[in-house]
Amino acid sequence: MASLRGGQVLWSEASVSDGDSSALANIGPGPYVAVYISNSGANAATFDVEASVQLGPEAGRNALDGTDDGGLTWFPYQGASGTEALVVSAGETICFDLAPFSPQFIRLLRTDSGTATTISAYVSAFGPN
Repeated sequence: MASLRGGQVLWSEASVSDGDSSALANIGPGPYVAVYISNSGANAATFDVEASVQLGPEAGRNALDGTDDGGLTWFPYQGASGTEALVVSAGETICFDLAPFSPQFIRLLRTDSGTATTISAYVSAFGPN
């Protein structure tokens, strides 16, 4: 059985404000997913996990149109405890386990009304696909 393993950068030392969305990551079907977030700024931040899937038969990133949202429709991700909100305090580095995760694409959306803060975020995925 083929398996998937890899990681993608969502933000790299970016100044992130309320309503900002990260780059999207192409996860693929059915893997284990972990999101790593480092807040090196002075303000706490809350992020919602959003998920999407391509509607056409194209493979992976070939279906994306080059815009920030990839031309996809984004949905709040419902984990075991409801909508997944990830809270990262100022100066905190933390990993969130989202496994099992089946949507094809993932991104983060800052949802609190706090001041901009410096965020680096990375998503790692592995498992059968």
